[in-house]
Amino acid sequence: MGKILAGVIAGIFVGALVVEVLNRKKPGLTKGIEEKAKNAVDAFVAKFKKGFEVKHEEAKLIRPEQSPV
Repeated sequence: MGKILAGVIAGIFVGALVVEVLNRKKPGLTKGIEEKAKNAVDAFVAKFKKGFEVKHEEAKLIRPEQSPV
């Protein structure tokens, strides 16, 4: 457990260090990566909400006597 925690902390530290170095050397690169990540998360959230709304509407259409449970 301690080794896993140490690995996670080291990974976070190294990742932050790499991001800072890239920010100083090539600021446009990190901005592009940040925008792509934001767009990917936004697209995922939109698809999730759409799928949830569809399932919710389908659930409303099932009458209690038709319920598979």
